[in-house]
Amino acid sequence: SVCDEVVSTVKNQVSEDETVLLILDSNHTKAHVLAELNAYADLVTPGSYAVATDGVMAWVHDTPRGEAAWAEDNPMAAAIEFAKEHPEFVIEQPEWSFNESPLNANVTHWPMAWLRRV
Repeated sequence: SVCDEVVSTVKNQVSEDETVLLILDSNHTKAHVLAELNAYADLVTPGSYAVATDGVMAWVHDTPRGEAAWAEDNPMAAAIEFAKEHPEFVIEQPEWSFNESPLNANVTHWPMAWLRRV
């Protein structure tokens, strides 16, 4: 669960005129990440992002050190569910500001992680 005291402390440290980018990288269960998104999303500035890190767990659940539960219980699943319930957020990775490589997609541990506040 998310600690109400911590949420309150964080919210009290943010001024209305600040740009806020939220990065979630603690407990990676779907339920916890969804609770964090619901607790902190109102802090995210329009045009900025909430980022639910390590959604790659869904893709590595069947590897030697993975866990079968990760297939459904992961930050990516939380981000997708959150976006469906909150139309003020869309899953959209930021554009690259610079790229001289042949890559056209990120190599990342954070797939489907970027929730842009519209």
